[in-house]
Amino acid sequence: MKKYDIKWTSISVAICLIGIILSGASGDTETHTVERLLRKRVDIMENTLSGKISFKEGKEQLNEIEEGKLYSDDVKGMMAFMNNDYDKIINVDILEISRVNAVSDLIAFEGKIRWTYRGRDDIYLENNKYYIGVKEDDHKLKLVSFELIE
Repeated sequence: MKKYDIKWTSISVAICLIGIILSGASGDTETHTVERLLRKRVDIMENTLSGKISFKEGKEQLNEIEEGKLYSDDVKGMMAFMNNDYDKIINVDILEISRVNAVSDLIAFEGKIRWTYRGRDDIYLENNKYYIGVKEDDHKLKLVSFELIE
């Protein structure tokens, strides 16, 4: 092979490797963003229910990270538990999260989460799997669904 051919082959290989690395990194960033949104969702709801922030502030903060039916359901859920006893979430471990599908601006994930709750008499753990729906709008991700897989 000539020097010219080796040079262009090397450049082509380098471009392909960079593309593969960047595509993998963008998937990781997307997954980390979904994890961050899920943690923020829990924090907002816990802060609202514990009285650290007002109901109005909780709604506004949720509206920044959620939309659609999930937002409506979460607001209704917070209203239902506002003045009632509930098991406080003291830790959320996102054990696994992976992208499973994408159609247009909707992206579907599956996740496994370990919840640590403080109940009236004890602390307990619960592991669950979820479908997580995310909508991309102007390069910003928002949660649109969070459904238990039975």
